Amino acid sequence: MLKIQAGIFVFFYFSISSTLTIKWGSTKVMEILAKEFTEHKTFKELLQPILVPRMVDTDSHRNVREHLINTLKSLNWHVEVDEFQDETPYGTKTFRNIIATYDPSKPQPATDSAVPCAILLDMAKQLDCLLTKEKSNRKTDVTPQIVFFDGEEAYNHWTETDSLYGARHLADKWQKTTDRNLQTKNNLQTIKLLVLLDLIGSADVAFRNFFPETSKEFENLVKLEKVLNEKDF
Repeated sequence: MLKIQAGIFVFFYFSISSTLTIKWGSTKVMEILAKEFTEHKTFKELLQPILVPRMVDTDSHRNVREHLINTLKSLNWHVEVDEFQDETPYGTKTFRNIIATYDPSKPQPATDSAVPCAILLDMAKQLDCLLTKEKSNRKTDVTPQIVFFDGEEAYNHWTETDSLYGARHLADKWQKTTDRNLQTKNNLQTIKLLVLLDLIGSADVAFRNFFPETSKEFENLVKLEKVLNEKDF
C-alpha cells in the first residue's frame, strides 16, 4: 500500500491455491530466483526514484507515481489509478491509489517507505518469467495484485480523519463493491492474507509474529528466508 506522502504504504495480500504455493515456495525455486534472477543493480535503479520527499500534489509525488505505474506497465501488469479527493487540514487534496493486477480476468488475491515500494517493483520484475508461465495455466485460479495507497501520513496530528487517506477510501470502496468472481462476497471478504511492508530498509530490522491466526504463513516466510540465507543471498 502506498503512502506517497512522507513515505509509502504498501500491502500485498494472498489467496493463492495450495498447488501454486508449494510450487513457488520450493527450495529449488528459491535457489533459482536467488542465483539467476535477483539483481541488486536493478533493485537500486528501482529504488532511487522513490528516495525523495513526496508530499501529495507536488512534482516529486507525481514523479514517484509515474515511476511505479510505468515500471508495472512495462511488465504487462494492468494498472488502475483510483483517484479521489478528501479534506485535509490544508484544504481539499487529490489522492491516487495505484492498483496493479497481473491478470485482471482472474480473482485477485493481493500486495512504506521507499524500500518496500522498490521491493514490490523488483518482485514483479524478477518473477515476470514465472508469472508469464502461470498466466497460461488454467489450473491457477488466482492472480497477484499489488496496491500502493496514497496519503498514509497525517498532515498535522494522527487522527481518524488526518491519516490513511488512501487506505480508508479504498477499504470503503471495496466493502461496497461485489467481487466479480464471488458474487456473494465483497472485495474485502475475498482477502485471505495481508502482508504489510512498512519501516523496512535498515540492516537491523527484525520481524515478529503478533497474530496467531497467520502463524502458519509467518513460519513459511521464516523458512523461505532461511533457504535464501543458506544460499548466501
